[in-house]
Amino acid sequence: MNPIPISAEQSPLLFLELLYKLRVRDVMASNLVTIRRDATMRDLQRLMQARRVSGVPVVEDKRLFGIVSIEDLLQALESNRMDEPVARFMAANVVTVEEDMPLSIVLSTFNKYEFRRFPVLNARNEAVGIVTARSINTRLLVELFRELARIENQFVIPPAESATCSFKTFRIAQSDFAPAGQAATA
Repeated sequence: MNPIPISAEQSPLLFLELLYKLRVRDVMASNLVTIRRDATMRDLQRLMQARRVSGVPVVEDKRLFGIVSIEDLLQALESNRMDEPVARFMAANVVTVEEDMPLSIVLSTFNKYEFRRFPVLNARNEAVGIVTARSINTRLLVELFRELARIENQFVIPPAESATCSFKTFRIAQSDFAPAGQAATA
């Protein structure tokens, strides 16, 4: 097996290849935490605390109506409106991404908008997940480590099946360095 070393010029290409190979469905969180429009902001607070999230899509029957964030929750809290419905606070004009989009396009969407999360829709316009910078980073790291392991395995030459090991025994007296050197060489 002749290993092919990866040069410093080629290593960024591995990363770019991943950005075009991976799709949104590969990096999104599919265990979507959602809330209904008629739920109260207090319900939202409990949900966000319990699920440890900072933004929640507003979904009914898989249809996306908006998104509420921790900023919306703080606004309701400061104005003493925690018992009002989420629909009054949600952002209704939501930027979404499609589950089959390449990761490279989603990254440009993150750069274009200041949002920290994007709901993911399937071909039927149903909410199926959410993508965040964290979910992207986590998946990219996993894939980069996989690729690194694959490249490292190219450099490992497996022993031949017929290879045998033999051992020699040497008697060496204490402080007698000449035979020790000969044993090490042998």
